[in-house]
Amino acid sequence: MTMFSTILLTLMLVVSPDSAATSSGVLNIGDNAPMFYAKNLAGVDFFLSKKVGPKIQPEKRTPILIGFFSTTCVPCRQEIVFLHELRQEFPQVEFYLIDINEPEETVKPYVAAMNWSIPILIDRWGGIAGKYKATSTPTLVLIAENGKVAFYKRGYDVKFNETIRLELCKLTENRATSPEK
Repeated sequence: MTMFSTILLTLMLVVSPDSAATSSGVLNIGDNAPMFYAKNLAGVDFFLSKKVGPKIQPEKRTPILIGFFSTTCVPCRQEIVFLHELRQEFPQVEFYLIDINEPEETVKPYVAAMNWSIPILIDRWGGIAGKYKATSTPTLVLIAENGKVAFYKRGYDVKFNETIRLELCKLTENRATSPEK
C-alpha cells in the first residue's frame, strides 16, 4: 500500500459518520436507541422494540427511562431512590433498571433488601451495556417513543436531578401534544 493510500484510508475512517459516533464513547441525543432483549428478575422477556420506535402502533409506544446499575455501586443507590420519586411523578414513562455483569442470584436478594419496585432487567454479560456505552454506573438513558435517545448521562450528582426531571417533562409534554403519539 502506498503512503498516499494509507493516508486516504486513515482520513476516510476518521471522518466517517459511524466512527464519529463510536469514538465519542456516548450515545448522542437523537441517535436511534439500540434495541435489545432481556429477562427481568421474574424471568419474563422484555423487548425494547415492543415499546418504542416507528414499527410500533402509536397507541402502544411509551417513553422509556433506563438506569444501568450494579449492586456494588454506591452512587447508583442514591440515583435509584430519586428514580423511584420520578416514577411516581411520571407514570406515563416506563422505568427499568438494568443490572450489569452480575448473576441473578446476586441481584435478587440485593433488590429485595433495597425494597426497589422499578422492574429490574439482567444484563449478565454486559452486552446491553456495551450497546449503550454504559462504561460506568450509574448510566441513565431516556428514550423517546420514536426510539431516539432523548437524554444520556453517566454518574450521579444530586445537582442533575432537576435536569433529569426537566428532560422527563419534555418527553411527556411532547407526548401529550403529539398528534400521532
